[in-house]
Amino acid sequence: MCPKTNESDNYLSMKSHVEDLPEPFPDLFSVLTEEKDSLLRWTSYTFPVEVSFISLDKDVKFITAKATDSNGGQGQLEPMAVNCTVAYMSQCMPWNKCKDSCCSMGASSYRWFHDGCCECVGSTCVNYGINESRCLDCPHDKDQMTIEELKDLNIISKDTVKSDDFSDDTRKGQESQSKREDDFDEMQSIDD
Repeated sequence: MCPKTNESDNYLSMKSHVEDLPEPFPDLFSVLTEEKDSLLRWTSYTFPVEVSFISLDKDVKFITAKATDSNGGQGQLEPMAVNCTVAYMSQCMPWNKCKDSCCSMGASSYRWFHDGCCECVGSTCVNYGINESRCLDCPHDKDQMTIEELKDLNIISKDTVKSDDFSDDTRKGQESQSKREDDFDEMQSIDD
């Protein structure tokens, strides 16, 4: 059985909000993400980090290195591999819950996608992890979500109400009002 693929083709999956968290706890984040979560609350991805900047004059690369002490007493720098680990929450959640969840995991930053997907980012990552919505059960099928769920995820504003969202009683009341106005107009034309 393969996990459900996340189709990130929609507009909301491409937009995100990023923020550094005030008190990261890298050791806690590492412990929580080093193995698969048995309850499937999140999915972790680990990948190598290499930062490179291209300038007009030359290609400059930043690598992480550790100093080694050789027999002569002079140290040398050896390249050291650094991995970035991110954790995608399985369920969609509002922005503030994403921030709180990542904070409680010890993440150093987070990325909240406008489709409700939440990515917690480890301390060795650059550019706030992966700029792609990869949550397992998110985004929800928007056609099957209630208006309250859409509002909670900030997918629609609290002021937005579509005409399809009116209850049957409201719709009947509007039709009745319209019929009375038509009857009134008809009576006016008879009197003239």
